[in-house]
Amino acid sequence: MNSLGEYLQPNLQGFTLVKGRYQALPLSAESELINRELGLILRPQGDLLRLVDSYTGQMLATSREETKRANQAEAKIIELQQELEKLRRKKN
Repeated sequence: MNSLGEYLQPNLQGFTLVKGRYQALPLSAESELINRELGLILRPQGDLLRLVDSYTGQMLATSREETKRANQAEAKIIELQQELEKLRRKKN
């Protein structure tokens, strides 16, 4: 995957509208943008732009990570349902 970061300096930029004019947002020492209105930190990570809850410091999952978690949870539910069915059969 080609990164387009070579066209922007710095490669992560944000702006806010103040009195009808856009003003650049400063980057943190870690090259992150902090969006106080949303309560998020925008953190570049490889080819991804990760979102971090600025109050808890917890990184929000990407859609791919969410899908993986959902699949794992579904598999665990099926496993537990099968185990419960075995225990019910033993009881009877």
